[in-house]
Amino acid sequence: MVGKGLEREYFLLKELLNAHDCYTVGIHYCNWANSTLVRADVNIFLEVIHPLAFSLSRENWLVPNSEWWDPRNDQFLPHFTRVLCKTRDCHRIWSAKVGADRCVYTGFLARDLYRSEISRENSFLHVAGESEHKNTEAVIDAWRQTIMPHLWRPPLTVVTWQKRYQDLCQDLPDVTCIPRVSEDELARLMNSHRF
Repeated sequence: MVGKGLEREYFLLKELLNAHDCYTVGIHYCNWANSTLVRADVNIFLEVIHPLAFSLSRENWLVPNSEWWDPRNDQFLPHFTRVLCKTRDCHRIWSAKVGADRCVYTGFLARDLYRSEISRENSFLHVAGESEHKNTEAVIDAWRQTIMPHLWRPPLTVVTWQKRYQDLCQDLPDVTCIPRVSEDELARLMNSHRF
């Protein structure tokens, strides 16, 4: 199954750090109670903060997703020596929050799923996965409200684990809803849809 965003980010970061001979230990936020916290040179928090770990390293870094940030976590910002920002917009937001000297624009790294051998079709793909925050309902509504569907309505494929979005796709012509996909199938879908 395709992993969630933070899990994917962790594995990409771990792979990058391991390539530079850094030993990494991942602690899943759902398993904190069962995890043994270890001393480290640097703690890197991918959006989710575990305050008990602050004192176990010389430096604490945060990789935030601004749209998910809980303002109640602002109290922990003084503990972070660096805020790593994946987008220019994130860098602007976090520079204002913690100061430009603590923010670093890193860019965004993702697995390359491009497959040149797969031909593209004039169709749209919306990948929501398990998220309820990707405006999936608005995308489905746009297809439902197409003014002249008899002239041309491009096919839409929606990948969502959410049953309520799957239900919204029912009985809509030119809309296919897929509940879960493998990494290979996701790559095929991303390459076969032009949009």
